[in-house]
Amino acid sequence: MSSGALTRSPAPRSLIGRGEEFGVLQDAYRASLEGDTHIVFVSGEPGIGKTHLLDHFVTWSSNEGALTLRGNCYEDAAMAPYVPFVEALRPLATGAPDAGPGETGLAAALPSAGSPPVPREYGVPSTRQNGDERLRLFDAVARWFIDLANDQPVVLLLDDLHWADEPTALLLRYVARVVRAAPLLIVGAYRDTDLDTRQPFEGVLRDLQRERIAFRLALRRLDLEKTSAIVSELLAVDLDEISPAFLSTIQHESEGVPFLSRSSSCIFARSIWWRRDRTGAGN
Repeated sequence: MSSGALTRSPAPRSLIGRGEEFGVLQDAYRASLEGDTHIVFVSGEPGIGKTHLLDHFVTWSSNEGALTLRGNCYEDAAMAPYVPFVEALRPLATGAPDAGPGETGLAAALPSAGSPPVPREYGVPSTRQNGDERLRLFDAVARWFIDLANDQPVVLLLDDLHWADEPTALLLRYVARVVRAAPLLIVGAYRDTDLDTRQPFEGVLRDLQRERIAFRLALRRLDLEKTSAIVSELLAVDLDEISPAFLSTIQHESEGVPFLSRSSSCIFARSIWWRRDRTGAGN
């Protein structure tokens, strides 16, 4: 397997105010290179910068020589099971190891190249799998990750896990428990504000944290200094050119949520004179 990413993300904005959290992910990746699988779950409210952090980490880990694979969960309850794993692994499906004659291997779980999606099932196993079929599929996926990681370090990124269906959550738990001695880093992201006991991922998160297989990296709101840096980048001017009153307004309106800081800056910059008053009048 060639080094680098199969994932393609847009060029990310500067990573402002998340240096410490980014360092945690870097350390987890380096620790995984010793042959010990690491799992980090990035949590936070909507707009706090989880996906933005993952975008930067994709770029960095790819440059470090990792095979980066990425998949998303979706709010649509009609989506078929295992979608984030399908998204992450489909580019490799041609070379997928089979689980054996008559067994449900990962190659069978993915639609063949060029074939149209199967209605509802999206070309992946149904939630009506019996226990033996599901176990064979889970084992095939876990062994595939082991084989991939033995060839080169692997980073698997799963976003919006608060929307994960039960089969996806159970597969994630199985891989986390079984693939324990391989250079594999799994980074998942979820909204902690949208997670409760009704979501399948909540139980998986609780189990893996209790078993000390995974740990949580919480993203907090940014202070005025970091929000100001975001505004400065967005307006493409030096910080000392921006009115302190304008910066305070953005911090108040956004409450330190980066997405709201950017959107508020775009809105207020049209109607409020944001440049610092050089006449000494106080702004």
